[in-house]
Amino acid sequence: MRTRVKGGRSSKSATSKKGRLFPLFQWCILAYVLVVGYLLGGPVISKHLGILSASSQPFNHTPLAERKLETVSTTGTQQQNDKTLQMKQSTSSAAGGGAAGSSTQEEPQEHQPQEILQKDDSNNFLPRVLAFVFPQFHRDKINDRLWGEGFTDWDNLRNAPKTNREGFAIPRPTELGYYDYSQSEPRRKQGELVKEYGLDGLIFHHYWFYDPKHPGPTLEAPLEAMLKDGYPDVPFALHWCASKWVNTWSGNVRPDFVFDEPNVLQKQYFPTNQTDEAITQHYQWLRQFFHHPNYIKVDDGKPLFMLYQKKPGSFPVLKRLKELARQDGFPGLYLTVGLTMPHTHLQPISNPNQYKPPPQKWSTVARENFDRPVAYPNPSGWNQYRTMEVPQWCHQKETYTRVPDIAGIVSSFDNTPRRNYQDAVLWSNDQPAKVVERFQQSLYGSLYYEACCFPGELERRLETRRDQDDRFIIINAMNEWAEGMALEPSDVFGRSFLEAIREAKKRVRESQCGVDILPQFAAKVK
Repeated sequence: MRTRVKGGRSSKSATSKKGRLFPLFQWCILAYVLVVGYLLGGPVISKHLGILSASSQPFNHTPLAERKLETVSTTGTQQQNDKTLQMKQSTSSAAGGGAAGSSTQEEPQEHQPQEILQKDDSNNFLPRVLAFVFPQFHRDKINDRLWGEGFTDWDNLRNAPKTNREGFAIPRPTELGYYDYSQSEPRRKQGELVKEYGLDGLIFHHYWFYDPKHPGPTLEAPLEAMLKDGYPDVPFALHWCASKWVNTWSGNVRPDFVFDEPNVLQKQYFPTNQTDEAITQHYQWLRQFFHHPNYIKVDDGKPLFMLYQKKPGSFPVLKRLKELARQDGFPGLYLTVGLTMPHTHLQPISNPNQYKPPPQKWSTVARENFDRPVAYPNPSGWNQYRTMEVPQWCHQKETYTRVPDIAGIVSSFDNTPRRNYQDAVLWSNDQPAKVVERFQQSLYGSLYYEACCFPGELERRLETRRDQDDRFIIINAMNEWAEGMALEPSDVFGRSFLEAIREAKKRVRESQCGVDILPQFAAKVK
């Protein structure tokens, strides 16, 4: 006989219903956990499965070692839960006795999402690609004195002919226009282009002449404005153009301001006394940039500071600047200098069919004062350039010097706006598509070298490099319009140079170190 309960159902039936409801409750809890887990972890998972596009990923220039920690912290809540669970399990095992309880317990280890770290490594082994910024697109006191009030480098471009002597069009700006670089909006737009196309930062030309008649910085307005408005909001460094200004332009300079040396418009002076107050004044101006969160740091926190050319007079100044930087809390300055020789050792970039001499030795004096040389291709006579022969050049370089060059890339060169029509220097003048292709091949080869040519005093090998933050490629330039070097959009090239940068980086990521890249990638330019 069945025992009746309220509602006319047996106790057996009630128990059966309870048994069915309990699994349903479990399924609801499981569904809730899955939904919450997806909402919290989805973006991280999606990113590392390649779901997010390159343009939608955040712009991250944190050094790799720090970036790994950042990546781990993105799973902060889950990590803490895992750690707590591990500690509970460890405590439970120890309290439970037996073999587990009697053995020495290891310290609980934090959960490390190895698949994320590996993906992060593979995406970020490339050197940083930086571009020079020419600031002479705003009113400045020296230009006012030399050329008349309101003169900027745009005047040279506006007055230039439509084509050079070989019949190729001289590019003019389109999207950004003839901007005033001291204003926020053009710098903001420039920064957006940097982020969109994979440039890793900008290097601003910096002028400080130590002229007793005209002390202080020159062409500084955009930089000082950047400190106030934050644009362009990208990593940056300073490049001290410590050199005299010479009148090679076709314009008519005001004769009362020309120095006694022929064609010299502004001399570069250097203090002879390292304790000179002028050096301290220089550093006080520089430090506001060195302490900026976007300023590029190298070698455990040293601000990257570049010198245009090796000038012996600059050595005492640089030594004092490094001392002042250490007193200011930095481990020093990371100094680079541009090489001034013809750079025949860079022929593998320009023409693989020419004789390839070994890389230049770096002098003892240079080693004592600088961390790295920057090698810029010399436009004179170099009408072609192709992908660098990385395997061969890696062996040559590492047998000859322990200090690899920072490769400099030039998109093209045409200084017709600054010269007389017939005296202009023309380099890589061709149909726009061919000019861009050459630029991309040269950048690709240099990226491959920096990504794969492993430095070593006794051994030379090609393998993926991920452990250094001092690897750069320097492009000349973002906006040197009057010399035909401009990555910014133009009426001739559009955004092609910017697109070439993104494509070159993509190709290197897809390549494998140690593979001879010439047969596969080096398209011959007719």
